[in-house]
Amino acid sequence: MAISVCDITRAQPRQETLTALFAEMPDISAEDVTILIATGTHRTNTPAELETMLGADIARRYRVVNHDSRDPASLAYIGKTTTGVAVYLNRAWLDADIRITTGFVEPHFFAGFSGGPKMVAPGSRVSRRCSCCTTLSGLATRTRRGYHRG
Repeated sequence: MAISVCDITRAQPRQETLTALFAEMPDISAEDVTILIATGTHRTNTPAELETMLGADIARRYRVVNHDSRDPASLAYIGKTTTGVAVYLNRAWLDADIRITTGFVEPHFFAGFSGGPKMVAPGSRVSRRCSCCTTLSGLATRTRRGYHRG
């Protein structure tokens, strides 16, 4: 099982969310869970930041993976978008038989909304492709907060 959480740059009650999830899944052992820090193209979070974000107990008991969009070995090619952009996602995410995303859903200028699918792409995808989708030259003319079609 993989559970994605926002990186340190996003406000999120990670510890409370994860504690509630784990309470609802008492038969899932800590060894079977990977917590994926959905950094997108941000830097990885330090051990001290992970402990602050997740709480010492969760950070110690569960496998925690900082997504690193610059590490090709941690990524797997899954195909192309309809516009021909190659898509690579984090292997730890793809290897999981169950995947859960967490985080807030709120308006986002480039993606329409943050959270949900944005926790997977760009949260756990490759950096060289993120830039083509999140720079001014790569934006569709309809890009605006809250827009989710097209």
